[in-house]
Amino acid sequence: MSGDFWSNTISALISGFFGGGIISLITTYWTLKQKEKEEKKLENILVLNTLISIRSELSTVFNRYQNQIGNLLENTPSRNVPPIYIPISGDYFPIYRNNTNIIGKISNEQTIENLVFSYTLSSGLIDSLLFNNSLYEKFTALTAEQRRSNDKSTFDKLSIEIDELKIEIQDYWDKIRISHYELKRIASLAYTGITSEIDKRKNL
Repeated sequence: MSGDFWSNTISALISGFFGGGIISLITTYWTLKQKEKEEKKLENILVLNTLISIRSELSTVFNRYQNQIGNLLENTPSRNVPPIYIPISGDYFPIYRNNTNIIGKISNEQTIENLVFSYTLSSGLIDSLLFNNSLYEKFTALTAEQRRSNDKSTFDKLSIEIDELKIEIQDYWDKIRISHYELKRIASLAYTGITSEIDKRKNL
């Protein structure tokens, strides 16, 4: 066989090897990029839907709170507040609690801080309202005991305790009102930040 034959054969084999290898590399790269793109798309959909749910939970819980408790706090200065029982029950934030891993994917750090702080303030306010309820229960117990008392000395002693408790309730009401206004401010910032994040992710 001639030298040209072997030269052409080897050249063809080399060209085929490198040509096929390059095509294979390009195909693999394109496949990986498409997979990465699809994974990012799916993650964005997951984060988007979760944030919409968290925003809905935040809005629903806060509006309910404002109607049932917030308006009372805003319209009742401590000097006018009677001993009052405020019903508190249930788990108010199941969506947030079960999706805290998603919060870190929010692009704006301040929004993350405001959102986390909103739930921290909410938990603290719930504890404060529960303590207020314990003061109310103590007040009702003292007044009931006073009504049953037939001894003037005991009656007068209970009157002093009741008056002191009323002052404690009024002072504590002031603290609850301060927490309320801070929660209202931070929750509004968190809602605005989440809405901005949702709008941004809708356009990805």
